[in-house]
Amino acid sequence: MASSNRETSIATVLRDFLPVKDKLDMLQAQYGDDEFGKQYTALAGNLNTAMGAMGVTEYAATVGEKVDRSRVLVVEEEVSDKPEGTVLQPLRMGLELKGNVFRLAECVGSVGDKSEDEAEEVSEGEAEAEDEKEEA
Repeated sequence: MASSNRETSIATVLRDFLPVKDKLDMLQAQYGDDEFGKQYTALAGNLNTAMGAMGVTEYAATVGEKVDRSRVLVVEEEVSDKPEGTVLQPLRMGLELKGNVFRLAECVGSVGDKSEDEAEEVSEGEAEAEDEKEEA
């Protein structure tokens, strides 16, 4: 979906507000039942309402689908019977404004049906290769 320069600019500014949104959501979850903490519920709600009014939508990585690296970040990988690069579990919602992704969704992705030993060997091999590059 094509978007205008205006929407791209708005998405860029909204990205700067993500740490504030995350902190308010965390405070709401942690202290939402506390009398003092209820104020964070209103602040977080107001921010989320304002973002929604601008056209911000949430999306999630879909279990069983191939990871779309332009919209989804794999933060953890697991061995599974699913093909490599398949979403196993969504972890965090992504945010976008009319096609402009300003927060990638996060998920657990599959590394395929490698045995645990093979997966560890690959990780060790990659680490050794990086060490060799650093020494060179």
